[in-house]
Amino acid sequence: MLTPLENARLAYQPRFPKSLKNSILQEEGESKLSEEIKTLFPLTARVRKFSFKQGNEPQTGKVQRVGVLFSGGQAPGGHNVVTGLFDSLLAFNPESQLIGFLGGPSGLIQGEAILLDAKTLAPFRNQGGFHLLGSGRTKIETPE
Repeated sequence: MLTPLENARLAYQPRFPKSLKNSILQEEGESKLSEEIKTLFPLTARVRKFSFKQGNEPQTGKVQRVGVLFSGGQAPGGHNVVTGLFDSLLAFNPESQLIGFLGGPSGLIQGEAILLDAKTLAPFRNQGGFHLLGSGRTKIETPE
């Protein structure tokens, strides 16, 4: 039995920005940061510019298999990141798959994963936390 608050949270639908609906990647270019900023923030300066234009039809792309894991401490929006990624993947191509690695980076290393689907994700929508996949602090520091 869910509480009224849990029911209200499950019913919430975030608004999608109109500027991204049916959008098409228009151009990719160099960052327009000043030389001073590039010197102060060399890692950020490598970020390239992307812009989008409004399309008339939804875009369908190739099938994607995407893995997701949580690393570090708990954060309030973790489950919404996963459900948003799932929704976006299926909107892009309904045959796409989202794989969740259990226990953070150690799940990736040990191959502990689950295929995430709508039924599995439903109870976690808008519920915050990292309970679905768990998290971890395992460091991945070698090429292996």
